[in-house]
Amino acid sequence: MNATFRRGWISLALALVAVAPLLHADPLADRKAEIEMAFDQYVAAKTEDQRTAVIDFLQHFDRPLVASALIDHIIASRTGEEATAYNKLVEGLNPDGCQALLDRLSIETDAIPKGKLIVALRHCQSPGAISALAASLDDTRPVPFAAHTSHPRRVCDLAYDELFLKLRNEPRYGLDTSSQMKGIILEKTPATERYALIAKLKQSLAPTVSGSPNSSGT
Repeated sequence: MNATFRRGWISLALALVAVAPLLHADPLADRKAEIEMAFDQYVAAKTEDQRTAVIDFLQHFDRPLVASALIDHIIASRTGEEATAYNKLVEGLNPDGCQALLDRLSIETDAIPKGKLIVALRHCQSPGAISALAASLDDTRPVPFAAHTSHPRRVCDLAYDELFLKLRNEPRYGLDTSSQMKGIILEKTPATERYALIAKLKQSLAPTVSGSPNSSGT
């Protein structure tokens, strides 16, 4: 999307936001509808420019309201690709996006939504994110969402993989820094190896992880 088209799209969107309260009886409902349409545009976007334009548009709304709607969309995602697509949107709405994820993850009890929220923490770099992921390393429930085999990754496997990506450049954890990322957990990784990898990381994390899963910092 070229710059002229992008500016025109944003101007039109802002104009709609400006007049919506004058046209409808419930401004809050209108704002929520605008946000929902923006999320649909984001998922349908084909280029980085289009996604960036949506993020810029959403900056004009109440951030907690946007973050709350974002969590609902992440949990309602129908495919792995759709769920992962929201990662950059979380980053673009930081710190509100990351904090909303941490808040919801701390109370989520179902395995599949929990797995989606864990993956959505991809761009959240903070002690709070590390603590939340570490707290999920004991959850062995499978997350069959978007699985390609009969051996889906579990909540703990997803949490381990996100920790692997966040911590692998820190020597004290002994994680592979190469492009091969040896030690990442895949669906084909045997159960015994999964347990061993998680146990080793938990031991390395023990002296450093403190505070509650949703402790401050996003």
